[in-house]
Amino acid sequence: MGLGSVITFSLAEARLRANRCRQLLADGIDPLVAFLGLRGTETETDRITREFGIEYQIVHYKDQILVDHSAFGYLIDPHGHTRVRFDYEASAAQIAEDVRAVLNAP
Repeated sequence: MGLGSVITFSLAEARLRANRCRQLLADGIDPLVAFLGLRGTETETDRITREFGIEYQIVHYKDQILVDHSAFGYLIDPHGHTRVRFDYEASAAQIAEDVRAVLNAP
């Protein structure tokens, strides 16, 4: 199970996250299942993925159902409108610049 890239957080944070996952397992909770993202009916999921430009595919693997999906970050303004979509390789500097621009917009 991956816990994120080294750029995402430090080794100390990775250890903390690993301990949390161990605790979930000790409590009888599968950490891969415990962290759920978008949930809804197939119709609701299709609508929101079209709206946000997300692609997904349901994959049956052994006794699990997995979802292979695109990954983006979104900058949403105070009025609830999506202003920027960041791809996985967006730099911190670019994200910060876009956040400043949205915050300073009228």
